[in-house]
Order: sequence, then C-alpha cells, then structure tokens
Amino acid sequence: MENQTEFKWYQKPAGVIILLIFFFPVGLYLMWKNELWTKQTRWIVTGVLALVVISNAGNDKNSNSNSGVESDSKINSGVESDSKITKVTFSEAEAFMQNRCNSTNQTLMKKRVSILMELNCICFYRLQKMVMYVSAVFQKMHLKS
Repeated sequence: MENQTEFKWYQKPAGVIILLIFFFPVGLYLMWKNELWTKQTRWIVTGVLALVVISNAGNDKNSNSNSGVESDSKINSGVESDSKITKVTFSEAEAFMQNRCNSTNQTLMKKRVSILMELNCICFYRLQKMVMYVSAVFQKMHLKS
C-alpha cells in the first residue's frame, strides 16, 4: 500500500484559487501556507491582489466624498431649461403621504384577509376530518356494544 496523503479541498490548488477570488485574505494565507506554487508566482499573486485592494480602497473614498455633488450635478444636468419646477407645500406632501400609506395599508389588509381565509379553510378542513374520525370511532364503539 502506498503512503499517499489525501489533501483537503482548501489545500488543493483549485480550492485556493476559489478562495483567492471570493475571499482573498484566506486564499492568500492558504497560498503561502501550503506552498502550492513557486515563490515568484506567490509574490505576483500577492502583488496583484494588493493593487486591486488599494485601487478599490481609493475609489470608495473618492466616491463617498463626492457622491452628493455628483448626484446633484447629474440631476441638474438632466433637467431642461424649459421645464418648470413646482414647489410642493407641506400640506400637499402630507396628503400625498397619507394617501400612499392608506393604499399600502389596504393592500396589506387584503393580503392579511386572504391569508386568514386560507387559514380558516385549512382549519375547517382539519376540523371536518377530526369530526369524521371521531364519528367513525363512536360508530365502531356503538357497533361493538
């Protein structure tokens, strides 16, 4: 019998590659720990992942600080100069929201009613089966006596 050791999934090259793609810190650790590839290959992969992380970290920082300015400029750039902007009063906004909430509540109530009706049907069906079973038991008891 040959003495071959069976590697676990995370010790095989395919498992390490999957972890490098989806969860790079663990994949990077396993790549260096298991020494699956040459040292030069491991350094190249580490450098590429470091560049990706640094470039993404820079993009997140810039997009968060400028997000308000960019969104305002995008909104204003899409508005034509001929379009008329109407101002809404508080009472109009309140009436709109009240109407919106009422329609949402009605929709939710309809769903609740339909669920309750389904539950009632299920309960009635079970009750009907239970009554039939009990009546069958009583009939058997009555026939025996």
